[in-house]
Amino acid sequence: MTALHELGHQVFLVTSEKNRNVAWPHDHIKEIFYMPGKDGRTWNLEDLILGTAHLFKNRFIDKIIALDDYDVWKAATLREEFRSPGMGQTTARHFYDKLAMRKIAANNQLPNPVFSDLFHDDKIHDFLEKSSGPWVVKPRSDAGSLGIRKLTSPIEFWDWNEAHHENRHRFLIE
Repeated sequence: MTALHELGHQVFLVTSEKNRNVAWPHDHIKEIFYMPGKDGRTWNLEDLILGTAHLFKNRFIDKIIALDDYDVWKAATLREEFRSPGMGQTTARHFYDKLAMRKIAANNQLPNPVFSDLFHDDKIHDFLEKSSGPWVVKPRSDAGSLGIRKLTSPIEFWDWNEAHHENRHRFLIE
């Protein structure tokens, strides 16, 4: 933010209410807007779009920049909505969706752990039969090791599946 300001840009910051007391470089930020809620990951995207539309009414905004991993999707969504330059939602997925990362790496012959999406039962059965455990089931979009579960047998996987069945498409196994 400081570098952008020093290059002559006006910087507007949109962040969570929980960040109100963060030591932002206030001298380099024209205005700060706080989204309600204590966790920025749970922002209502429609409210973010409406709030941003309001900002666009009397402020010239030509770039939308994500500050961290959790904001990549939000920034891409805003770029799509307001036709701003930069990566859109499809390309942004390559940076936070672990399944998209794995498939791109595989398609480009880059080293990759053996993995499977969790869309189709027969494909999952085939993966569990042809690969040796232990396996890890991991959320496609959480950062770091959040939500990762180690499984040592196909029975453990199907037990896990029973608990996550409606949301298993949001995970991958490797």
